[in-house]
This record gives sequence, C-alpha cells and structure tokens, in this order.
Amino acid sequence: MSILFLLYVALPAFVANMLPIVAARLQIFPQLDRAIHASALGAHKTWRGIVVGVFGAIAVALAQWAIGATHLENIAFALAFGVLSGAGALAGDAIKSLIKRRVGIAPGAPWIPFDHIDYMLGFLVVTYPLYNWSMREVLILVVSAFILNPLANVIGYISGIKRTYW
Repeated sequence: MSILFLLYVALPAFVANMLPIVAARLQIFPQLDRAIHASALGAHKTWRGIVVGVFGAIAVALAQWAIGATHLENIAFALAFGVLSGAGALAGDAIKSLIKRRVGIAPGAPWIPFDHIDYMLGFLVVTYPLYNWSMREVLILVVSAFILNPLANVIGYISGIKRTYW
C-alpha cells in the first residue's frame, strides 16, 4: 500500500485518538465524564472518551465504505473495522497510561515517544487479523503517527482544544 493509502486506512484510528479530547473540550456527553479507573489509568481516561472514540472510528469506517473504499469489502467488514480501529487505538492509549502510572510518570506528563505512537500500536495489533500488516506498513504507520500526533497536538493547543502542546 502507498503511504497516503495507509494513512487513509488508519484514519479511523487517528480520529478515535483525537475525539476524546474534542469531546471533553466541548462537554459532549457530560454524564459519561467519569474515569474508567483513575488510579490505574489517570482521571482523563473516561467512559466518554471510549464511547466517542469508538463511535467516531465506526463513523469514519462506514463513511469510507460508503464512498467506495477498496480496503473495506462490505458494510459488515467496515463496521467491524471501525469497532476494532477505535477499540484498538484507545486500548493502546490506556495500556500506555497504565504503564506510565506503574513507572511513576504523572497523568498528563509527556512520555515521548510513547504518547505519540500508543494508539497506532493498539490499532495495528487489534486490526492485524484483518490486514496482516507487513513490517513496512507497521513502520510507515508508526513513524507517521510519531510525526503527525505532535503536529495535531500543537494545532489543538493553539486552537484552544488542548491545554498542553504535547
């Protein structure tokens, strides 16, 4: 797959990673603004984040299918890919947060490079049964996440969506 097509395939994961921050800033679903497990993951990993992240990934995958994306065979595959993309991206982020707590890094403190690639690693692991990613594709997506995530964070910070630039 070309680099641009790989980024297009991974778009549901990128969206799943960004939407929890946007939802928190816009106070979407305030009733779901409850930590999943504050001591293990930090207070910023919420049920709202999971819901909006997974549903956002599903929406992107279904939109890709609707416009004829060649990597999505049918609507059932698109739905499954959306669920797995969102769940994988958010699980990768949650596992990184769990490890951060275990090694004594404060919630919200930067932990480079893991803060930039955690969601992509989760996405790749969970969607591997569907795509059997090659090592080249894994490297391209992880490096792309490492480059694009900080850029998105700075844009989010400048626009007022995020409180920190990392």
